[in-house]
Amino acid sequence: MVSTIPSHSSLPFTQERLTPQDWQKALGMLNACNASGLLSWLGSESLRSKIWAEVDSTEAFNQHPIVVLLTSQLMQLAGFGIADIGVFGKAYEIAKEKAKS
Repeated sequence: MVSTIPSHSSLPFTQERLTPQDWQKALGMLNACNASGLLSWLGSESLRSKIWAEVDSTEAFNQHPIVVLLTSQLMQLAGFGIADIGVFGKAYEIAKEKAKS
């Protein structure tokens, strides 16, 4: 059985934006020791709709700082390490700043 993640066009429109708590959670996920929780949150309709409310394309969604942080952690858990430390560092700094707001 193959499951698919709905595209942003099939997600309900939301006025909700990412909160400082969302950014704090993303930073906390960098300490995750298994992929299950990361995948669950990244795949949640709530998080996806909040990110889609801030971006206008699939490329922008894929490069959103929270997506970068979570996928970087997934890569580390899978034994791949960080693919691009510059992209990760920028996402990390954005998340730290947004978590303070």
